[in-house]
Amino acid sequence: MDTEGEAELLGGWIDHHVVLKWRSSKTRKTEYRTTTYWCDARKGRNLVRYQKRQRRRVVRLEMRFYRAASVRRAGLSDLSELPHINLQHLFDHHVKAMRFTDRFKIKMMRDFGDVSLIVLDSLTGALNLTGAPGSKNRQRNLFTTLDSIRRVVNDIDAHM
Repeated sequence: MDTEGEAELLGGWIDHHVVLKWRSSKTRKTEYRTTTYWCDARKGRNLVRYQKRQRRRVVRLEMRFYRAASVRRAGLSDLSELPHINLQHLFDHHVKAMRFTDRFKIKMMRDFGDVSLIVLDSLTGALNLTGAPGSKNRQRNLFTTLDSIRRVVNDIDAHM
């Protein structure tokens, strides 16, 4: 990262979009100063995000395994194998980055209720123009997107 501000933006994105797989949706993250814990230490594993004090431009994301059973389940019990662990595979297995679907965004717009203006900054991005131009799948996607936009506009009465 070039600046401390960019590191903070990345840290915020991680806090909002990264989830620890196989955790209840009721599990709450805990923040302490500049550190975010995905669950408490009573669990077998945790994800921790923090910024180093000396180098505030560095964002650290750690998988922590507690207790012997969790270490064994993760395949980390043999010390001679630790240098050969595929860290990308380990993270992919335990951590997931969430993206917001169009359906979720529409639900959020409805939940706000007092929104008076919607800005579509990239209509082609919203329309999902993948696939052959005349294919039924592409036409279905276009219709679904336009219909979703129409419903939101009608629901919040944002006609122009």
